[in-house]
Amino acid sequence: MNRVVIIGGGITGLAAAHTLARTRPEIAVTLLEARDRLGGVILTEEEDAFLLEGGPDSFLARKQEANDFWREVGVEGDLLPAQDIHGRVRILRDGRLRLLPDSFNLGMPSDVRSVLAASLISIPGKLRLALERFVPRRRDPSDESLADFFRRRLGREAYERIGEPLLGGIHAADAERLSLSAAFPDLYAMEGEHGSITRALKARRISNEGERGLRFVTHRGGMGKIVQAIESHLGGIEVRTGVACKEIQGKAPPFRVIPENGDALEADALIIATPAHAAARILKETCPPLCSLLNQIAYVSTAAVYLACHEKALKRPLEGYGFLVPRTEGKTINACTFVSNKFIGRAPEDRILLRAFVGGALDPDVIQWPGERLVRRVRDELKEIVGLEGEPIWSRVYRWENALPQYNLGHRDRVHAIDKLVKGIPGLVLAGAAYKGTGIPDCIISGRLAAKRASR
Repeated sequence: MNRVVIIGGGITGLAAAHTLARTRPEIAVTLLEARDRLGGVILTEEEDAFLLEGGPDSFLARKQEANDFWREVGVEGDLLPAQDIHGRVRILRDGRLRLLPDSFNLGMPSDVRSVLAASLISIPGKLRLALERFVPRRRDPSDESLADFFRRRLGREAYERIGEPLLGGIHAADAERLSLSAAFPDLYAMEGEHGSITRALKARRISNEGERGLRFVTHRGGMGKIVQAIESHLGGIEVRTGVACKEIQGKAPPFRVIPENGDALEADALIIATPAHAAARILKETCPPLCSLLNQIAYVSTAAVYLACHEKALKRPLEGYGFLVPRTEGKTINACTFVSNKFIGRAPEDRILLRAFVGGALDPDVIQWPGERLVRRVRDELKEIVGLEGEPIWSRVYRWENALPQYNLGHRDRVHAIDKLVKGIPGLVLAGAAYKGTGIPDCIISGRLAAKRASR
């Protein structure tokens, strides 16, 4: 093997490039990235001593292979856990923020007693939730939506108040269409193994062990520092930013990679670490049936609206990491992170930094609003919810169009069919958030596995 070409310089492509540089230095590797920077949706910026994350602000540090990767690129000692705050998350109900007990794991209660004492759910809703352990396991092998799963096991109210905003919100998805087995395989496996999620959580002692494992982690200097650290370990790899791939020619190695600008490249192996729709576009001549399947993976657009404010602009102190908003509340905001509460060093003293999320599968049009309108709506809703008064010091809007893949019903079957077609094309490897996990650790694992497959 002479050359591997990686298309896509997000975290997946970077993990693949680093793995090849470390394990197969004799192979020539070229990485193409359409943007003028690496990192994909990871983007860290500073404004008046505030630290802003345009994309993900953290990750869950519970997958060992990803933890090994942090050690390899030298950032393990710079990782910062979220502050240990009781009552980390609240959910809006009837215009008021209600505490989501810390005993909830993956939207499910590991301690029913704490739920019975909470104000988030009505008494009938609590009684229905407490009966979860007596609900028989599902025998139907067909795919089930997150919404149907939650209503079946915990009741309608628990779905509307917890399942939809908490778990559906992770993917900015329509929970009625989101595949449980693909998006939340742990919940799917728990029911299959134990017949009850409550019993499964108790058996695995996730109430305490899971609480530590589910801590959010970031880099002290922002997620962009992780990208910089990986870049510094890509010695010997040719990196071309600002170079989009136009198409791939050939149905077997050597492939001919045609960029939008610049000279064509020949590749003995290809790692395509782009969104599925971008992969479909560049592979249209290589395998039309594969492109058809890739285009069936839906994507949604989202935006993050930052407001920097004085502490005195709030009528009352902010509690926890932030809040989630069920669709039944009729708000534009889906969720809001109290950034200056979640991680230290994100805002100057006597200042607060808020990050509101809008858009997604259930409100796709809002992403097209002008920035001033978005900021005004977010400010007005935060005035109602947290008592924010006056104008912010400044605001910033980050838009991500068609950036978040949706693991809708039938996703596992689609990915299985994609894998089968890819196996029939020697030298081609697909990787990234579109297939078997959207989190940063999932993307790192996907990129490392792609590097191993491409270098065989």
